[in-house]
Amino acid sequence: MARATTPTDENRSDPSRTGPPHSDTGRVPGARLSRQDRASLLPGPGLRCLHPGASIQDLLTLDLERCSDPCLTPLIPVGQAIVPMSSLIVPGSPLHNFTALLQLDPGRFGAAGRALGQLGIATVSETLRRVPEAHVATNVDLVTVTGVRVGDLDVVLVDPANRCLVIFEVSWQIGPDGGFEVGKAERKAVEKRAQVSRNRAHLAAGTARAEWPPGWPDITGFRTRWYVLTRDVLPLAPVEDEIVLRSHQMVDQMLPTGASLEDLVGLLDDPPVPPEELTELREARIKFGQYLIHYNGVAL
Repeated sequence: MARATTPTDENRSDPSRTGPPHSDTGRVPGARLSRQDRASLLPGPGLRCLHPGASIQDLLTLDLERCSDPCLTPLIPVGQAIVPMSSLIVPGSPLHNFTALLQLDPGRFGAAGRALGQLGIATVSETLRRVPEAHVATNVDLVTVTGVRVGDLDVVLVDPANRCLVIFEVSWQIGPDGGFEVGKAERKAVEKRAQVSRNRAHLAAGTARAEWPPGWPDITGFRTRWYVLTRDVLPLAPVEDEIVLRSHQMVDQMLPTGASLEDLVGLLDDPPVPPEELTELREARIKFGQYLIHYNGVAL
């Protein structure tokens, strides 16, 4: 007769099965968890260059105020011990997961955090240099008459001949890994619209001025457009004003070299849609064990 056992049952019946050095077993029904003494987990030297007090242990320990995604922080503090929740560790890329943690609070990790924050701006500005007649500026500070910095403009393009100015707020993140991160990227992009609104209001009211780079043309009276650009997530939330949410991936794939600034604005305002044959749905079925699953899929 067959019987079902759990790892706890097997360990209990075999006294030779013991945990690793400096550890004991956390009594959790149906699972055997290694409870590790905090002092035995050494700091990660790879993070010393990011922040003097940082360690791999600190980065991976559950702290819901810092990181709301428990899959990225699978070390659970229990008194003076750390319990690694193996069921929460997904077989994803360690580099992706560490970068996702850094992304949550770039300022905490020094040079690495600043580099991560600037990656999107550098990537977007490089793509937009395909517009040959436009001047490109990045990280343009907004300052008051007393010299107080009240914000900045991530990427700006200006076409003096057509008297057109295009301003981008970049909402950058690593490639999303699952629906949770897609939703988080979309919410972040929507929140960026409030920042754009503040910057636009400062410039419109004259309470702040932009510190343009040397040689920047006089933009008085220029038509101005504002956009929020994500890395590769196209936000679907409705837009109530002229601050349009778009994806850099779409711009990178669709903007040809030698395009005009008007071409860029047209692409952002009216992006191409898939052909009709890619939007038609058909009923499909798949067999999964004893179940037959019916669903609507794209007809290819």
